[in-house]
Amino acid sequence: MTNLKEFQWPSNNLTGPIPDSFYNMTSLKWVELQENNLSGTISPAIKNLASNLIKLELNDNKISGTIPSQMGELVTLGFLLLQDNLLTGTVPEEVCQLWVDGNMESVKADCSIECNCCNRFCQD
Repeated sequence: MTNLKEFQWPSNNLTGPIPDSFYNMTSLKWVELQENNLSGTISPAIKNLASNLIKLELNDNKISGTIPSQMGELVTLGFLLLQDNLLTGTVPEEVCQLWVDGNMESVKADCSIECNCCNRFCQD
């Protein structure tokens, strides 16, 4: 599955944490796992997807913890949707820099997550 380019399973009642093997799918460009029941945290291993990932939709799940700073290494990322989860903390500066550099077109997260560099991450 290392050559898989798109992983689209929205609204399929997937449960449990994102498996470690997911972060080894380095050819992924599109990930749409929104509206499931995924739980656990986003692993710092998300950086393994840095060379190709354009779209990451993890919204409307039960993902908790903080947004890892390693997500800032996803320099090809254009769309990041994290709203309607149980995430806490602050959007890391490394992630904000992707927006500042003009790499991202759409970034959405819950308003309870602080963003020190912008206000565009807030989705009510």
